[in-house]
Amino acid sequence: MDTLQTRLPRLPLILAGPILRRVTPSSATVWVVLQKSAMVTLQIKSATGDNVGDAATAPTIAVGRYLHIVAVTAPVSLTPGVIYTYDMSFATFGADGTALGQTKLLDAVTPTEVPNPISYPPYPLPSFALPPANLNDLRIIHGSCRKPHGNGPDALSILDDLIAVTAQNATERPHQLLFTGDQIYADDVAAVLLMQLMDASSTLLGTDGGAPGGWRAEELLPGNRKPSDFPPLTRTGILGGDGAGFTSADLRSHLMALGEYLCMYLFTWSDVLWPAPALLPSSFEIAAAAEASGNLSAWNPGAFAKDIADIPGHLANVVTHLKTLSKVRRALANIPTYMILDDHDVTDDWNMTIKFCNAVYGSDLGRRVVQNALVAYALCQLWGNTPEQFQADPANNPAAGRKLLTLLDKKTAADYGQNSAALQGIVGVHTADQLKARTPESVYHDQHTWLTVGGTPVSADSLVYNFTYTGPAHQIVVTDTRSWRSYPNGNHDLLPPDQIAAQIPLDPDLGDRALIIVLTTNAPPVQPLRGATNHNTSTTMVSYIFEDDAHPDLYESWEIPSLGFDRLLKRITDKFKPDAAGIHYGQAVLLSGDVHFSFATRLSYNATNRYGDTTSQKAHTVVAQLVASAFKNQAEHTIGFQRDGYFYVPFFAMHWLIFMDMTEGYAGWNLAPGQEISPAGWFQLGSFHSGLPTATNDKPTVKIFPFPVPVILPQKPDYRYRLDYLLPDAQGMQPKQPNPVPPLSAANASAADRQAALATFNAATGNYRAHNQKPGNERLIGRNNISELTFDWPARDVNAGVDSKKAIHTVRWRENILPIGIADPAPDPDFPTTFVMWTTYSVSLDPNDKDYPDMQASKEGP
Repeated sequence: MDTLQTRLPRLPLILAGPILRRVTPSSATVWVVLQKSAMVTLQIKSATGDNVGDAATAPTIAVGRYLHIVAVTAPVSLTPGVIYTYDMSFATFGADGTALGQTKLLDAVTPTEVPNPISYPPYPLPSFALPPANLNDLRIIHGSCRKPHGNGPDALSILDDLIAVTAQNATERPHQLLFTGDQIYADDVAAVLLMQLMDASSTLLGTDGGAPGGWRAEELLPGNRKPSDFPPLTRTGILGGDGAGFTSADLRSHLMALGEYLCMYLFTWSDVLWPAPALLPSSFEIAAAAEASGNLSAWNPGAFAKDIADIPGHLANVVTHLKTLSKVRRALANIPTYMILDDHDVTDDWNMTIKFCNAVYGSDLGRRVVQNALVAYALCQLWGNTPEQFQADPANNPAAGRKLLTLLDKKTAADYGQNSAALQGIVGVHTADQLKARTPESVYHDQHTWLTVGGTPVSADSLVYNFTYTGPAHQIVVTDTRSWRSYPNGNHDLLPPDQIAAQIPLDPDLGDRALIIVLTTNAPPVQPLRGATNHNTSTTMVSYIFEDDAHPDLYESWEIPSLGFDRLLKRITDKFKPDAAGIHYGQAVLLSGDVHFSFATRLSYNATNRYGDTTSQKAHTVVAQLVASAFKNQAEHTIGFQRDGYFYVPFFAMHWLIFMDMTEGYAGWNLAPGQEISPAGWFQLGSFHSGLPTATNDKPTVKIFPFPVPVILPQKPDYRYRLDYLLPDAQGMQPKQPNPVPPLSAANASAADRQAALATFNAATGNYRAHNQKPGNERLIGRNNISELTFDWPARDVNAGVDSKKAIHTVRWRENILPIGIADPAPDPDFPTTFVMWTTYSVSLDPNDKDYPDMQASKEGP
């Protein structure tokens, strides 16, 4: 196997990045990883090359001998509708370094140096534009779940084409990118990739004890274990139930060491550290390393032989990932990017159940691995989301992120081990003793701190992972539903009640902006997943028999109905100030991923007394959920959803578990403890019959539609909602080589100029904004995909009772068969047998839309 140690001297200074992160009118942050320590200067510029605002300089953090990370934030004064660029310079070891525009960056796939592979013509530097003041011009790209050895081409690379064709036009180019979870896969790692990560970790951290600086020794995990003693395919025993307590279905090549987690980000976002595909390790090398380790006892010979037989397929998928990685790297340098973690960023099933928490946090090794994952997340994702958490405090009271950087900068492996308790406190890893010390009333499990009822934190030193972005026409609320979990009375809440309020804040004020809320998990998911949750024993058994996975993701979504979902809806309506009629009126868009296919739902919420209100408050709201997943992780069952629609199940025997309803209606009441309301009626599920559930204080919402018999409610509901699973309304093919959209000056553009630019944009992107194409056969998209959110946002006419607002969910994906009736365009040069398709869901946001009337029982009230 080719080693990084031999290649590193020939590699460029920049190992990963630059990635453009949080950008506001007053600041811009860029993240970069270097192989040398440096003072890094960031300068924002105009499109013509003039400096904008003051430059900012910050030192890199020496996480290892050749691993130096920094996110630099520059103060600026930026305006929507204008193209900006940025340059960076690097002063290494006291010498002046070259600027970003002149820095040589190696193309790893074709090992030649190119002067600037990270900008779009005609700009010599990376470029970007602020979100526009007019919501109708806003373009937000989002998606989740990107596994290097996942099947199929990487859909994130499609973003490169979208930016390239609109780079000169501040109105039409994509404005923001949202990663909604699983940016890396810490479990289910290809053996061929883990070999590279272990090698890179050793080299970059400097664990050999030879040259000065760096870790000087390998990280020593609890129990005096060295990660190098556990090569690919040998980690199930140490990380499973008898070791760290992890429950992922694939622990064979799970990440363990901090260096492995950090290198996974570098290999996922940059092509620099990769060797040529021909130099990736072979099956023979991997098998020899596993056998020599002496840690194969957890596997029988037949299973190990199958693991080895799978390597060529995984290798082919990894090479596919590498093939377009330079396109991904360029895109990430040219669009403000925001991220939130989900389970695979740490481990599958992370914090899913209290059983998982008891096992993993009761294990020293389990806590260390979670610590390593969250330290890497903080450095590679969170720093760019919330740079203020990592800045020095003039009052000598540094924020949590700055404390983290201090504990990591220029430290050794021994230092890292000694600082482990402090690091766990900062990134939010609790201990088993804290878990057991909870009083019966203390029902909140908080990954950051421990809370008793009343919300008094044990420690205020931990990082906060949720955040908010407020633009001129929209507000994005990014929630952290993975590290905050509660388990009251054996149930599973993705957010405790106080965290729903804290993470969906009323300040800053929403005003008349569009509200966008990021949830890593669906609210709600499709019916097959909901049916699996409702019949978890049967689902677990079938999953174990057919997929060798006894831990399906049963607690990963906002169930409907549930207390958590009712609280979420109430808090969303809190964001809308009462209008002249005293109604919390408004529209919200939920962005989520996780499930490896894309779809859209519409939920209308109508209340005279919302759940939890002590005084009557009316609400009339529409919530559109737009799901985008996976960037790269399609599988047989995801393609099954695309082929068969919303009610696909992989095993025919499981059809009896699910309802097959595209529309559902619910009613709920505010009930005192001990109070009950019992609807009259029956529902039928296959050959099973049952009475309607009784509404109680802890289960206040019941389903009332559809049922085969009339439903009678003895009391008129306080609130009701209607859920619709939506079908696409248009589909087409994206031209591969369109004409670039011309530049447009927001200051002096005429209506004719804007119309001409939009016409070019429609032609360049497949004309999806016209919404006049016929839909295809797809109902969901199960191939690797990337989604775009746009708006059709006319003003509300209160007098006429008209509110024609729409959210447009455009899903792009590659198809390997030319659809019938569509002309053959120029094929994708990277994947000549595939074509980039787009599918749109146009979601009405009018709460009074007559196509979506409220669901009502046949009789309500006495």
